[in-house]
Amino acid sequence: MQSFKSQVWQSFGRSLREAREQRGMTQDEVARALLRFGSGGTQSSIAKMERGDRMVGIDHLAALAWILRVDADRLLPLVVDREDEDAHVAALMAEREHLAAQRRELQNRWEKVERQLLAVDSPPNRQVVLVPEGRDDGKHSEEA
Repeated sequence: MQSFKSQVWQSFGRSLREAREQRGMTQDEVARALLRFGSGGTQSSIAKMERGDRMVGIDHLAALAWILRVDADRLLPLVVDREDEDAHVAALMAEREHLAAQRRELQNRWEKVERQLLAVDSPPNRQVVLVPEGRDDGKHSEEA
């Protein structure tokens, strides 16, 4: 899974590329426009931004938004990929259902053992030792 930082910059890059393409501008045109803001830029730096390989400061964000005629928040990333979130929620819900089924099974087994213990007619001096299944090692005994 990608790091949070990587997701942020890749999402920013996709938004930047979409806004640039909608505006009908090339990477070189955006880079030259950035120079007018005193924010150095080259075609390769814009390409790196669009790939998510270059971080930008708030000054670049504001300049890019103005150049592309979009609100700055349109360029800001939506960090959570909705498909990943939906898959994660589905997995959590499946795990919850699985654990609930296990809990019901354990409750049923507990109640069965309780009923069996109540049904045992043991004399008052007899000690009953409960041994977990598969652990009958012969070291326990009933004492009279």
